[in-house]
Amino acid sequence: MSKPIHYLRQGSYLPFLIGLLSGLYFIGLNVIGKDFSFYPGDLIDGRFNNYIMEHCYQFFSGKTTEFWNAGFMYPEKNVVSYSDNLLGTSLFYMFFRGIGANREAAFQYWYLLICILNYSAAYVLMKHLFKNTYAAVLGAMVFAFSMALQSQMGHAQTYTRFPMALTLLFALKYAERWQLKWFFLTVLALVYQMYCGIYLGFLLLFPAGILLISLVLMQWKSAAPHFKNKNYFIKVAGLLLLNALLLLPLMLPYLERAKQLGFYDYHNIVFSIPTPLSYFSSWGGSLFWDGLKETTIAYPAFWDHLLFAGGLASIGIFVFLLLIRKIESVAGNELKGKEFLALWLTALFTFLFFIRISDVSFYRVLFSFPGYGSMRALQRIINFELLFFGMGLAFLVQQITRKKTWMNYLVFIFMLALFIADNYVKQDFVHHRLVSESNERIDALILKIKDLPKNSIVSYEPDTLLSRSMDYHLDAMLACQQLGYKTLNGYTATSPGGYGDYWVKPDERSRKIWLEKNNQLNTPVVVIH
Repeated sequence: MSKPIHYLRQGSYLPFLIGLLSGLYFIGLNVIGKDFSFYPGDLIDGRFNNYIMEHCYQFFSGKTTEFWNAGFMYPEKNVVSYSDNLLGTSLFYMFFRGIGANREAAFQYWYLLICILNYSAAYVLMKHLFKNTYAAVLGAMVFAFSMALQSQMGHAQTYTRFPMALTLLFALKYAERWQLKWFFLTVLALVYQMYCGIYLGFLLLFPAGILLISLVLMQWKSAAPHFKNKNYFIKVAGLLLLNALLLLPLMLPYLERAKQLGFYDYHNIVFSIPTPLSYFSSWGGSLFWDGLKETTIAYPAFWDHLLFAGGLASIGIFVFLLLIRKIESVAGNELKGKEFLALWLTALFTFLFFIRISDVSFYRVLFSFPGYGSMRALQRIINFELLFFGMGLAFLVQQITRKKTWMNYLVFIFMLALFIADNYVKQDFVHHRLVSESNERIDALILKIKDLPKNSIVSYEPDTLLSRSMDYHLDAMLACQQLGYKTLNGYTATSPGGYGDYWVKPDERSRKIWLEKNNQLNTPVVVIH
C-alpha cells in the first residue's frame, strides 16, 4: 500500500484535515475573502454583532464599566438585553483582540475559528455514531459548511453552534452507563449554547429534552436502578439546579425585558416557521441550484426561508428519516441501535414541531412554554437540523465505504469534491460586505466627532439618507464606541417605546420625541449632520 493511501486510511487524521481545510478554503474564505477584505453579514446585523463582541471586549478589558448598559440608544437602560449578548462566543473574539487584531480582523478570525469548532464538534459526534472517518467528515461538512447557512449569515449570533453537537454527544455518552458526569456535561453544553446565543439555546432545549427522554425510556431496564435510587435522583436534581444557577445571571436581564415588552402574538410569528418548501428554497448564486432561489419568494421575509441544504444532504435526510431500520443496523449492537432510534425520534419531533402547513403548526404547543413566545425567527432551527442532514449523508457514506478497499479513498475524495461543488456559492452572491466600505463610513464620522469632550452624547442625523437608516445608526454606534462616547443612535431586535420615529429617521423632531419620552429633553446632545 502506498504511503499517501496509507495516510488516508480509516482512523487517520488526514481525512479530517482535508475536509476542514477544503471547507475553510472554498466556503469559509469565500465569505471573508482570501485577502480578508469582507466581513460576514451586512451593514446592519453583521456590524451590530461586531459591536456587541467589541463591547464584551471593552467590558472585560476594563475600558467600560457597565455591561448591560452599552453606549447606544441613550438614555435607554440595559440595551444589551434587547438582543443576544454573545457572552459565550465573545471569548474567542476577545482572544484575537487581546493579541493585537483590530475590531474587524478579530471578527473575521472569530468567524473562521467558529467554523473550525463547528466542524470539529460535529466530526466527533459523527465519528461516535458511525465509527467511520469518511462518514464523519462528510457529516461534519454539512453542519459546518452547508449552503443552508448562507441564509443565516446575516445573524452572527447563529454561527456558534458547536455546543449543539456536543449536547447530543454528551447525552449519548450519558445513556451508555448513566454516569452523572456526562449528564452534567450535557446540560452544561446546553447552558453554554444559551450564553453563545439565547435563540439557539432555546431551539436546542426542545430536541435535547426529547433525546434524553427517548434514551431513558428505551433503555429503562438499565436506567431504572439509577433513577429509582434516591441519592442518584437527588444528584441529578442538584446538577440541574447548579446549571440553572449558572444560567441565572444571563437570564435575569432578559426576564426583566420580557416584563416590559411582553411576548409576540402567535399570529405574528407563525409565518417565520419553515414550510416543506423552505427546505427546497436555495440561496442564489449556487453552481447547481439557482433554479430553486425563488421557491419561497412570496413568503414574508423570504430570505430567511432559503434553507436548502444541498442535494447530497437533502438525499441524506430523507434516507435518515425513511430508513431507520437500516440505519439501526449500522450500530452493530442493541445499545447503539437504540441510540440511532432515539436520534431518529428526536429528528422526527424536531421537524414536526418546527414546520407549518399554511398557518397550522405543532409549534403552537411550544409557543406557550416559557421563552418560546419571545422568538420571531423560527427558521433558525435549521442550525440544529443540519446535524440530522449530516447524519443522513454520513450514513450514505458509511454504507458505500463500509468494506475495506482502496476504492474507499477515491470515493471519499469524490464525495468531498461533490459536496463542495454542491454547496458552493459564487462570491458575488455571498452575504457579506467590504470591510473598507464600513470603515470609510465610520472614519468619516469619526473625523467629525473626534475632538468632542469626553463623555459626549452624540446624535447622528444625516441630512440625506442614501440607504437604510439602520446603516447610519450602526455608523454612529461603532464610531462612538471607538471614541468612548454615548449615542442616541441604536439598533436592536426591537425598539423601545417612543424610539420608533428616531429609528426610522433620526432628525430633530424624532430626537425630541425620544428625549421627552425619557424626561431628558434638556440633556446636552451634540447633533452631527
